[in-house]
Amino acid sequence: MLTCPNCSTRLSRQSLGHGVVYACPKCGGRSMGLGLLHKLDISNNFTRDLWKGAVAANAPKVRECPHCGRLMSEVQSNLNGGVLVLDVCTTCQSVWFDPKEHEALPPKPKNEGELSEAAKAALAEIELSEMRRIQKEDAETGPPENTWQRNISMLGLPVLENAEEIDTRPYMIWGLALISLLVNLILHSRLEVVTLVWGFIPELWYRHGGLTFITSFFLHAGYLHLAINLYFFLIFGDHLEGLLGRWKLLGLIFGSHLAGLLAHYMFLPHSTAPVVGASAAVAGLLAYFTVSFPRAKVALAWGFLNMVIRWTRMPVIFFMAFFVFSELTPSIFNTGMPGEKVSPAFMGGLMVGVCAALWARINRAPGMRR
Repeated sequence: MLTCPNCSTRLSRQSLGHGVVYACPKCGGRSMGLGLLHKLDISNNFTRDLWKGAVAANAPKVRECPHCGRLMSEVQSNLNGGVLVLDVCTTCQSVWFDPKEHEALPPKPKNEGELSEAAKAALAEIELSEMRRIQKEDAETGPPENTWQRNISMLGLPVLENAEEIDTRPYMIWGLALISLLVNLILHSRLEVVTLVWGFIPELWYRHGGLTFITSFFLHAGYLHLAINLYFFLIFGDHLEGLLGRWKLLGLIFGSHLAGLLAHYMFLPHSTAPVVGASAAVAGLLAYFTVSFPRAKVALAWGFLNMVIRWTRMPVIFFMAFFVFSELTPSIFNTGMPGEKVSPAFMGGLMVGVCAALWARINRAPGMRR
């Protein structure tokens, strides 16, 4: 059901001679496609400038599109009679008109001449093709559509795009993230001591009956370590919970975590430094996600002096390769966190994620609900 972005009234579908519009019977607003504007007696230059303003990186986004629910770009146009502000959805290529805004559109100049219906349709198709080309170019360098993703990317964190929509609420992922957060907040004043007692120490792997294999998952070496792990845990884990289901996902998470600790033990069997955090589990989730959603992309913001210059997209497999490289070169990507490098644990979790995802694809596992 399409609803009015002004008053939430259900829109009614109306057929015109050239196409279809969706009108609000209460406030008088209406939505129509850009292709329809080309067929009407509206200036082609105005329609072209309207689209360019909509796909601009600095276009404000306020209202939700009644068709797809994404935020529409707010575009200001200077007309002879004043300023006209319209809302354009770059996804649906539709325009929302508030009451009396449609009547204020500039008419087509007389010197453009009258075109036949076939010529108008051909011209509209050419213009729409150009708009799609501009939209594709902007999608590679423009900011993410969602406001929260733009805000996150401004902090230097990557955001996921083109991933399949999840149809379930990821309660398992939320619950594990919440437990990790609460544990570190409650133990804040004595976290270092607790880490020494309940972190995983390779030389003393048998401590507490082996419970440190589990408790080390929830402990972290500081709030930066915790925040980064939880962020990646959430953005990759929520999609996988919808794909695998809660219990299979739980097996993947702790299977990756245990494999990471075992890999760390194999490379550093006599180490007495505690290993804490969910980095191995995050590596497993990242690997499984990459194999399962190869078309997904990661958007990164690049800037200078705290000002974002542009956004760059890369396939998620390239992002995973960058992640692996950063783990294998800790001297370059030093976070300042205490303890020994966690590359063995990370690589152990990564291998579990890759193997599990490939096995699921080859055997068409029941958990792969697509």
